[in-house]
Amino acid sequence: MGDSKSTASEVSCTKCDSFKIRIHELETTEVHISAEKARLESQYKAYVADIEMQVANLRSQLEKSTTKSEGIQRTLEDFQRKLTVKESELTEAVSEIEHLRNKIKMQEAASKNNDESTLQKLRPKKVDLLPLTETDVKESVYYKDLELTNSALKNKARYP
Repeated sequence: MGDSKSTASEVSCTKCDSFKIRIHELETTEVHISAEKARLESQYKAYVADIEMQVANLRSQLEKSTTKSEGIQRTLEDFQRKLTVKESELTEAVSEIEHLRNKIKMQEAASKNNDESTLQKLRPKKVDLLPLTETDVKESVYYKDLELTNSALKNKARYP
């Protein structure tokens, strides 16, 4: 009977040792898992902080872009108003030229009784008495000034 007790003890001890080894393995695994969990949590927090920083930067850039866009829009509207004024000035200049041509025609009619040589000196060329053509308008100083102003305004709008 003594042998059976020692064999049972040995089996118990073997099971005990097996359980101790298994417990140690589980504890080691738990330590590794805890360390990996801590590493992953730290990595996650760093990632979230980085994303939040990127979002803040993008919002800031969007705000700056919106402000700049609004400024460019106001500048463009201002240039369009100036262009409208220049177009109006050109229209007035063309009207003034037509008025002067008509005035010259009336003066010529009134002075037909004068000496023919004197009349020839004062009379504008027949070409000058014709109605203004599109080419005449485009070759006028006022139109060229308007084109230069228009180009400058467009360039300024593109490159403020």
